[in-house]
Amino acid sequence: MLRAFPRLIAGASCVYLAAFLYVAFSRISYPYELEWLEGAVLQSVSHILRGLPMYPPPSLTYTPLNYPPLYFLVSAGASLVLGEGFLALRAVSLAAALAVFVMAFAFTRRVTGRAWAGWLAVGLFVACYRAGGAWLDVGRLDSLSLALVLAGTLVLDADRSRWRGPVVAAVLVTLSFLAKPTTIVMFVPVVVWCAIEDRARGIRLAGALALSLIAAVLALDAWSAGGYSYYTFSVASRRPFEWRLVGQFPLHDFVLPLAPALAVIVAALAIPAARRPLRPLAMFSALALGHVGATWVLRTHIGCFDNVLIPVHLSVMALTVVAYARLIAAAGVSHAARRLATLSGFALLVQLALMVWNPRDQIPTAADRADGDALVANLRTEPGRVFVSSHPYLLMLAGRPENVHVQSFMDVVKGAKGAREQAFLAQMRDSLAAHAWDLLVLDTRDWLMGEARSAGYEPVGEALHEPNTFWPMTGMKTRPEQVWVPSAALDSTSHH
Repeated sequence: MLRAFPRLIAGASCVYLAAFLYVAFSRISYPYELEWLEGAVLQSVSHILRGLPMYPPPSLTYTPLNYPPLYFLVSAGASLVLGEGFLALRAVSLAAALAVFVMAFAFTRRVTGRAWAGWLAVGLFVACYRAGGAWLDVGRLDSLSLALVLAGTLVLDADRSRWRGPVVAAVLVTLSFLAKPTTIVMFVPVVVWCAIEDRARGIRLAGALALSLIAAVLALDAWSAGGYSYYTFSVASRRPFEWRLVGQFPLHDFVLPLAPALAVIVAALAIPAARRPLRPLAMFSALALGHVGATWVLRTHIGCFDNVLIPVHLSVMALTVVAYARLIAAAGVSHAARRLATLSGFALLVQLALMVWNPRDQIPTAADRADGDALVANLRTEPGRVFVSSHPYLLMLAGRPENVHVQSFMDVVKGAKGAREQAFLAQMRDSLAAHAWDLLVLDTRDWLMGEARSAGYEPVGEALHEPNTFWPMTGMKTRPEQVWVPSAALDSTSHH
């Protein structure tokens, strides 16, 4: 049983891989948002394709998200091949996710010497797809960032040369930073371990990484006239730390949902024959420590979604499979290892069962698409100026002038006291007070609702008439729902 059991578990886990591929390819060409900020990403990519600045001063026409440029630039390149739209964005994310699968497979197979271990690592990771927000294939930057930092770590581990390994790793991690800045926090333990293992090599890695990061930031600031640092450092740093959220990650995100997998790791560490040697795992374990630490910090910020858990899921599941393989290898010389290996196999089956998700729940329906088509058609024929607060990409699809995404607007003005931010807030309030917009399309939970009411706008109808359609598949549950017009327009209509 012990010989066949791992392959059976690996085969069971690959059901999740098949389910993921079914979901990803079923929704990759869906023309509307799978997640409510995908549209804002599409706006930025469209800006690049039109030759416009990616980081201009904040305006009511366009204000970028507070993210680095790499994912947007890569997606713009993909758009030149696949056409402008969500397909190109999701193709980049899907390709990056598949690259992560390949690297996870290669790492676990290399350190265990077992192909089934590679498949099991991938299957367990993909089993966490829904727990991580069903995010690997959406048009966001997470998969690309994870693929690059994982590649950098594995290159550093595999290439023991004096300079090539550290320099290539530094370049890959810098690229990951240019997709998502928290990469650097995740990579710090890797740098520390590299220095512990070989001080000179660690110094070369730290130096190459520092130089590449400084060069990248200076080049991007020169390219954007300082806009890059303003949005990705100044604006992004305003998200408040919430002490009440400190306990959320350790218990609710880490220990409870991943308990069976963590138990397998603990079991392997308890058996001397399975515990040694640990050195081949040290570099990846350092990255896992960085994943856990950075994710814990991110989870203390309001608005942080489940996608930040993806690196933790990858690290834990890969190390769990290595631990399980080592228990099986030690079973021949240790009765305790044999017993724990059998129990660990059942624990992994429990872990797979705990993570179960329905593929169909992740795929938009024909009704979703039909309602999106109807909404775009209505926007196309609506007279006057229209403001769509959380989904301005719909205006792009309707061939109308777009407006700032409310998330980008709030990122800039919320909690900020600077002259630039106060002027931007005043610009928005003045446009509402002057009724510059003939029609507002606001969301279920919209930050502009109070401002619109204070400026004399009133709700007059619904943007969508079916209560269960056109919701995003992941992220914040919000959709364009209320149509508002100036009170004066209502008065004029009633007099006629």
